[in-house]
Amino acid sequence: VFWGVTVATFHVLFAYTLVGVGVGLAVTPASKSLMASLPSSRAGMGSAFTDLTRDFGGSVMNAIMGSALAVAYSAAIAKVLATLTPAQSTELGTAATQELLGSFEGAQEVARNYPAGSSAQIISAASQAFVDGKELAVSIALVLAVASAFLVWFAYPRKAEELAFFASIAAENERETAPGTAQTAPSA
Repeated sequence: VFWGVTVATFHVLFAYTLVGVGVGLAVTPASKSLMASLPSSRAGMGSAFTDLTRDFGGSVMNAIMGSALAVAYSAAIAKVLATLTPAQSTELGTAATQELLGSFEGAQEVARNYPAGSSAQIISAASQAFVDGKELAVSIALVLAVASAFLVWFAYPRKAEELAFFASIAAENERETAPGTAQTAPSA
């Protein structure tokens, strides 16, 4: 309902607003939770880890989603091109075909060189191909997010080594904040 070619702009903005609010409500508490669990002597490590996970995770997901969108877009355009008659294929030409397969912007450029009826068909096919690609990319992101949530919920926090590490950090934090204790360098 949110990703159709003819969907109202409001629906798309509403969906992106939900995503933005969700990210905004999750990232800040997660970062604060990580930093609050560390003693001040390890604040640099915590900050670096938070930045690394956010940057690395974002880069990987952008690459996955962008690749999925590009592959689905090209496949949908190729499917439309396969329905052309030999005369239409010859008229379109190899260069225009490559532009159509390459990107939505390429399809817009090709459409500018055709009469209004043909141009509208090209834009319509490219728009649907882009929506198909976006649906695939968002579906992959959703599956990965749910799988990650299950992994974290069922596997990650139950590890004994992780719990022991948090206990040692808590003990170190208590030692650092106890009255009358001098600050010492961390023991690597």
